[in-house]
Amino acid sequence: MAVIIIKILGTFSIKRSRIYNLIDLAGARHRAGSLFCSSRCIILCVPPRYGFRYELVLFFVLIFFPIFSYADDNPWYEGFFLEGSAIYYFAPEMFKEYMDTKPGFRGAVGYEFMRIRFAVESGYSHIAGTNPLVKEVTLIPLVFKFGYALPLISVLGLQADLCIGTAFSNTLRYETVIDIILNNLLDDYERSLLTGARLYVTISPLNFLKIYLGGGIDVIFETEGPVPLPLVEAGLSIKPGAMVNKFLNLKNNKPKTVYVHFEENSIFIDRQYIPVLDEIGQKLKDNDSLHVILYSYYAPKGTQMQVRYTTGEPALATTRAGFCVEYLAENYEIDSSRIKIEYRNAVRKTELYTCVEIIVK
Repeated sequence: MAVIIIKILGTFSIKRSRIYNLIDLAGARHRAGSLFCSSRCIILCVPPRYGFRYELVLFFVLIFFPIFSYADDNPWYEGFFLEGSAIYYFAPEMFKEYMDTKPGFRGAVGYEFMRIRFAVESGYSHIAGTNPLVKEVTLIPLVFKFGYALPLISVLGLQADLCIGTAFSNTLRYETVIDIILNNLLDDYERSLLTGARLYVTISPLNFLKIYLGGGIDVIFETEGPVPLPLVEAGLSIKPGAMVNKFLNLKNNKPKTVYVHFEENSIFIDRQYIPVLDEIGQKLKDNDSLHVILYSYYAPKGTQMQVRYTTGEPALATTRAGFCVEYLAENYEIDSSRIKIEYRNAVRKTELYTCVEIIVK
């Protein structure tokens, strides 16, 4: 039986024992060919009689079939985004002599889920007429966009969008040369079908910020026929929810310093500081990225026991720090690799003679 383990979207973080358990489970049903999913990986179990072709087909089915595990990594509200861009239309060849396009802008609000994007977009574009009969054309689109954002390497990616909606246009023009003489200016309002396609290169330096640059084409379907408008566009996309969450996490993860005191000349902790260790333990348990530095203080010679281990550490300060490490390990399963211990001479600061300083960062 062949077993294929396929990584999905994010970092491969399943524990080794869990993988083996899944493989064992898959092996129990290998006769019919099995597929098992977790939040991070897919395991394919392929009976030998099907051969490599069956294996390959299943692999590509999984690659192109959406797996809804991406949502597990981020809160749902981080998917909302706001976009703003500058856009420039190139005049079609047939109209180059009659119009001078000006830069416009676009704004959108939308939602992204599993890299699939949906948005509502509007904006403003202005076209100045170079023909005496047409003074200017104002274009206001209102479209529904959908697309896909594909990360490539590092902060670079590609994004493809399609759109469909309505173009509201206002044209100031003269019907004939006589109307120019009589200053009989017509103000026409029209509503037309608008479709478009865009392809962008994206740069995402932060999880809530994306810079995009690209081009494409919009097609306005007028009564006389479709009018293609090639374009270039550059803009910013911001996810407010992800931005707020980012700054809140930075604020919450700022180094926090607390002090735990022990009885004088003793290895026994003052019981009123047990809740301090509990708070630290819970914080470390809830956030695997946090680490701890313990500064265990010892008093100058003559004011506290000065017995030292053969390795040179002060015995009393070492035992106190060890108590903190063991407490966090036994009660909150905090691995000692996340805790660094250092020893400091309290010198004349008597308030530190019985102290272990704990910094969480």
